[in-house]
Amino acid sequence: MSLVPQRGTPLAGQSPPPQLKELLSIAVIRLALGNVLIPASLDIEGITGLKKRLEAGANVVTSIIPPRTGLAGVSQSSLDIEAGFRTVAGVTRVLTELGLKKASLQEYQDWLLAQKPELHQKGGVVNESRHYWRTAAGN
Repeated sequence: MSLVPQRGTPLAGQSPPPQLKELLSIAVIRLALGNVLIPASLDIEGITGLKKRLEAGANVVTSIIPPRTGLAGVSQSSLDIEAGFRTVAGVTRVLTELGLKKASLQEYQDWLLAQKPELHQKGGVVNESRHYWRTAAGN
């Protein structure tokens, strides 16, 4: 994720690095580690920057924030939020334009099992409300 300098922080006076570095990093990671999750944050350029991050090789969209919830982004606190672009529906439109689709929970669970087959042997489950991995024993 590209740096967005924030007022009141040690890097506040810095110029942001060229975003081409972020896109190249995404592309290199995709080529080197083909089956990893690479985030495309909506917190940098909002919905307008999503397409190029996905085209570079990102495959997980982060910083989805529904409008009228009082929630805010981190580096771009209000970018595209109230317009509804940082929603699942807003992201889905971009995915469709690129010929992509969002993964189902089952596809995500299958991907997790393929990455960590030893967890399956321990009786692991995906908590559907939080989407994190834990074993049946709670570890």
